[in-house]
Amino acid sequence: MDLDHEKLERVTQEAFNATDNLRWQMAITKAKLELESNPYMHFDGHALLVLSPSGEIYTANGTCQCKAYRHGQQPCWHRAAARLVERYLEAQQSGDAIPLRDALESVRCAARIMHGIEDANELSLGDISRVCRLLFDAEQQLVEATAEEVAAQ
Repeated sequence: MDLDHEKLERVTQEAFNATDNLRWQMAITKAKLELESNPYMHFDGHALLVLSPSGEIYTANGTCQCKAYRHGQQPCWHRAAARLVERYLEAQQSGDAIPLRDALESVRCAARIMHGIEDANELSLGDISRVCRLLFDAEQQLVEATAEEVAAQ
């Protein structure tokens, strides 16, 4: 697989930080090493086909055929690799954009500040929509001002 190493590093770090489970962290670390060095992997959009260094071929997504998974559904690097590839492709498709949940949390934070609301659950969809519009307008003004400043130089 032809993966950008910097992007893979970011995706791997995010996945590693998302869990406190030592077994998953070990699986994620091994998965990254394999994704960087094992040329015998293919992602078909649903699952990762892996020719493992053991000589076995596995199809990994939420499940796997390896011994670790079969014996108690332990974290395996094959499943970790499949998830890393999915996350990598999601980041690539979004242009490394801020994840939707982070963007929504930022909007909710701004709405709470603007409306003096402590509990995010008190925000109506209309409040959030108005804040999004204000933030969008502010961003557009900033882009236009920056363009004018660059043109003036």
